[in-house]
Amino acid sequence: MPKHILSREKRLAQLKRIGVRKGTRHIEMPPPKPRPTDPAPPTEPVPLHFLNYQNDLLHAAPIEAVVPGTVVENAHGQYFRVDARYPLNAKYGNFPLKNLLDVPPETIAAITGDDRWLDLSWRDVLFFDTETTGLEIAAGTVAFLIGVGFIDGDDFVVRQVFMRDFDEETALLADLHDLCQNFRAAASFNGKTFDVPLLENRFTLARLFVDLFDDAPHLDLLHPSRRV
Repeated sequence: MPKHILSREKRLAQLKRIGVRKGTRHIEMPPPKPRPTDPAPPTEPVPLHFLNYQNDLLHAAPIEAVVPGTVVENAHGQYFRVDARYPLNAKYGNFPLKNLLDVPPETIAAITGDDRWLDLSWRDVLFFDTETTGLEIAAGTVAFLIGVGFIDGDDFVVRQVFMRDFDEETALLADLHDLCQNFRAAASFNGKTFDVPLLENRFTLARLFVDLFDDAPHLDLLHPSRRV
């Protein structure tokens, strides 16, 4: 028999000498890991504004109980509206609102490159802006608050329409469209690129197949302000 081939008895004897034993009963199990303790309390104090936010949530109230306004109802449902009227001789900053009437239509036609402004006055213009849930024109972006302004008699009217919940969107949009039909032009800041496309997208999703301004003249102040 070759020397490198050992008998079974010799191999077992060698394994026994180095501590190898048959079976697993002799193997000691490691002690269990200690259970994690509760995390230590934060060493930094909780910010006061966070505590105030939690307190506000506990005492939240519907907007109509806080802001003077009107719950408007139409064939599509309800929404919340706030109107404020300012006399044209009232000042906004250092200038009275009536100074707007002194800006000639030729100036706006030159700024926009649209000669249709030559046949318009500021009483034909609807100013508008939106507050949205995002900055992309996507299906999930909603204009929950829309502000409009217009001249009515000797006053400048600021109207804010607010969607208290998602099911009020169609009612809000329907009345917005009806209001737009009373004006021949629009004025905004970045409205051509963002607000109008977003609103038209919301009209489509609400199955209100209308054009918001029907390709009316639009003074978007973002573009001339960039050229200044």
